[in-house]
Amino acid sequence: MPFRNVVGQGRVVSYLEKTLIQSKTTHAYMIEGVKGLGKKNLAYQLAKGLCCESKEDKPCGECKSCVKAERGTNTNIIYLQEEKVIKIESIRNIQEEIKIKTFDGSIRVYIICDSDKMTVQAQNALLKTLEEPPAKVVIILTSINANRLLPTIVSRCQLIKLKPIKEEEMRKYLNEKKNVSWNQSKIVASLSDGVIGKALKTLEDETYVKRRGLVLDIIDRISTASVFDVLKSAEFFNEEKENISEILDILVTWYRDLIIYKETEQLDYVINCDKIEEIILQSKKNEFSKIRDVILMIEETRANINSNANYQLSLEVMLLNIQEDLKLW
Repeated sequence: MPFRNVVGQGRVVSYLEKTLIQSKTTHAYMIEGVKGLGKKNLAYQLAKGLCCESKEDKPCGECKSCVKAERGTNTNIIYLQEEKVIKIESIRNIQEEIKIKTFDGSIRVYIICDSDKMTVQAQNALLKTLEEPPAKVVIILTSINANRLLPTIVSRCQLIKLKPIKEEEMRKYLNEKKNVSWNQSKIVASLSDGVIGKALKTLEDETYVKRRGLVLDIIDRISTASVFDVLKSAEFFNEEKENISEILDILVTWYRDLIIYKETEQLDYVINCDKIEEIILQSKKNEFSKIRDVILMIEETRANINSNANYQLSLEVMLLNIQEDLKLW
């Protein structure tokens, strides 16, 4: 099946399949999207399709070119991926390779990953190749933000924008392809913001379930705990500093569930579907405005941390404010 393993990008996949079958491909593509949406995977599938020998579905997965691509031995698909910056020397190396034609006249595809890492000099060098595209060569660029590149580069590429994956599509993929339970898939999909890479990373993190349990335990105790115990619970947040964004997401989704249930009494919209009894109980014990204020506190704390405010102080203030707001629970 063409473009298998590309999750939740049906519109883009349909467009690429059509252009490959009709041989209406162009000399350069720009695949844009946030980190984790599958840009590199889509670029790989497109490269396979461009090199595919089939007259029908492309990539067919069965011809010599596709088989080699699957094995990682197709010398007509070349990656450029640098850890930090992409310097002009790397682009010049590609330009020298392009001068050497393939012995069988087949297409050669260059995938430049994270192209927004190119220096201005590297971009200007690449621009020359894009302005006079060589025959039988296709260049695929991936980028988190195409605006970081020279407008003249972007204008010479077919721009393909990847969008966050819909929750139902994400859940179906996790359930059918990764054997994740339907309830767990809802939690993971909701925390992933529609980014498949983030969802898979969450699944691979063996400590995630334990971390979520500890966060929800703190939430459960905070309204009746002493000030000393609240400040002591801040130690957990200090220990989990690297995962604070994920922890704040867990907090927001919890209080968001309380608001949703309080207003609708519909369980279908609840994310933390394994904690239904607690959600029903807590939503009935508190006013809408107080829960809303807690969510605003959490988001304000996130903004403060991202602005390099004092980390420990920000978390302690947040926890104390949450306790104060919800002390009647």
